[in-house]
Amino acid sequence: SAAETVVANPCQCALEVALGKKVLHAGDNLGFVLNLQHRRAETVQRGFVMTVVDTNGNTISTQQTTTYTLHQGDILHLSEAMLIPVGTAAGQYSLHLSITGMTDGMARTIAKFSVTP
Repeated sequence: SAAETVVANPCQCALEVALGKKVLHAGDNLGFVLNLQHRRAETVQRGFVMTVVDTNGNTISTQQTTTYTLHQGDILHLSEAMLIPVGTAAGQYSLHLSITGMTDGMARTIAKFSVTP
């Protein structure tokens, strides 16, 4: 996958995303697989926030998963999809994935894709 892992991650959890398709049309679903390895000693309950952002930093779409209970060493694999809204302009976009409620930093990852006319 062409995912870029952002390093601001003091908990050292490993978060990755793999896109199903990197070229879409407005109105398509952006399918992706999220992989998380929870390395902190604490058991936590967290959800994931998924945001589609254009090259100017504008949010096109956002959604959040349900909350998951994670124990140290747990590996979570989620298949998710986000609708790219009808009327979304052709261009380059980024899918930002982050974990909610991180107190000592945030595990995030970014994957890039394009929308064609």
